[in-house]
Amino acid sequence: GDYTLHILIEQIKNAVCKNKDMLPSPCVKMTCFSKSQRTAKLKNNCSDNIYNEHFYFDQTDLSVSQLDKEKILIEVYDYNNSSKEDYLGIYEFDIQYVYNFPNHTMKNTWIALANPKAEDITKINGYLKLSISVLNDNDPRIELTPSIDDNSDNCLIPSQIKLRYKEISIQIFKGDGISDEDDATKKVGKKCEGFVEVSYMGTKLKTEVVDMVNDLIEWNTTINLGITIPAVSKTIEFAIKDKDLMKENYLGAFSFSVEDILNDRYPTFFYANVYGGCGNSHNEYYKEMNTNSVLGSKWKGRVLMKITVLETDKPYNSVVKMDPKKDANLIQLAGLTRRPNLWTFYCKVLDVYYLPFKDESYSIRIEADLECFRLFSKKKAINRNLSIQEGTNVQVYTCNKNIEEVNDIFIYLEKEGKRICFQRIKAKYLLNNTNTMIVKLIPEPSVGIVKDTQMTGLVKLKLRLVNGVLPQNE
Repeated sequence: GDYTLHILIEQIKNAVCKNKDMLPSPCVKMTCFSKSQRTAKLKNNCSDNIYNEHFYFDQTDLSVSQLDKEKILIEVYDYNNSSKEDYLGIYEFDIQYVYNFPNHTMKNTWIALANPKAEDITKINGYLKLSISVLNDNDPRIELTPSIDDNSDNCLIPSQIKLRYKEISIQIFKGDGISDEDDATKKVGKKCEGFVEVSYMGTKLKTEVVDMVNDLIEWNTTINLGITIPAVSKTIEFAIKDKDLMKENYLGAFSFSVEDILNDRYPTFFYANVYGGCGNSHNEYYKEMNTNSVLGSKWKGRVLMKITVLETDKPYNSVVKMDPKKDANLIQLAGLTRRPNLWTFYCKVLDVYYLPFKDESYSIRIEADLECFRLFSKKKAINRNLSIQEGTNVQVYTCNKNIEEVNDIFIYLEKEGKRICFQRIKAKYLLNNTNTMIVKLIPEPSVGIVKDTQMTGLVKLKLRLVNGVLPQNE
């Protein structure tokens, strides 16, 4: 009979480059019926990409025995390095294997990318998601559509790789300084009714809703998360939400690398910093900035946590409220946890160029959190430029001496009290930095005042972080 092979290449995740300092340009090559096709060359190098490209292979007069022998070869390589030994992954399907699926269709399936020709054949170089249908002319047509579900159970692992299982125990104790500015329609005096939502591989687990008391929310909850090693997704996402009568409002978010957790980066109590948007809660970008910590333009609070990893043969997911009696010592230790480690940001703003509006007055704000900030003098721009020439110190405190626990630093351009442009810099990039920096600001989309992405402000400044007190001669 006549057969049509339809392949939908959906997306790739966690693709690695041979050169660890660079990103790959992943290309997917498909071969079947002695014909080959490839995905389009990407404009930019990346480790994650959504393709959603459809490919068709037709073969006429194919007997059942011939069909049994036909294979589908999937090869994923870096466009900048096409050596077979350096391919990200090679995977082969029997066409009969796909044809035996319901409706002769294998839908929305992840493939762990490993290269059997590489020196280390067990190394996972990324994950590819695809759908495949193999249809005879007499079979009903099946439409292949992309799926956003990251279900790790639907993942094919090359035979040379042995699966292992871990259980991540995430202890969530309390939220401090959690912003409650999500809904301007709240009644005066109404406090946040907050909970934490943990998301991984399509699974969502939640703490119970707890009222804020004295600006603290105490959850004292353990969330157990079962994962497969190797896993498809590289991050665990956390969202802080406020439960209102009719809806749930996003207040902010943060995330952790699964690799960091498995490498025991969080052996003791620590605070996770929460980030989100700082504009209008009804703005379309505000929710997105509150749900994706990478996009956040403002520090929105901190959550006291502890994360441990357990070996297991049968991983499972659960939410367990800590028992006030059985877990009394743990809860007490969490309650006594302080932030004794001092970090000092030294900042001197020199000049600002290419401001958004002519002959307007602006201020520059440097902020780490709600208590650690400095608003520099308001001045009127001349030809879109400002001369500030002011310095300040901003101090923050952490539980541990791990720089990853230090707040990101925010640089804001303010106009009439609104933060119209900003830039966010991770603390680790500022540690003991003595160089003068030129920082390009970007529009704050949830404020929505600046539209021109070219004229957003260039800030010339000195910005340095030290562990402890700044030396007296500075």
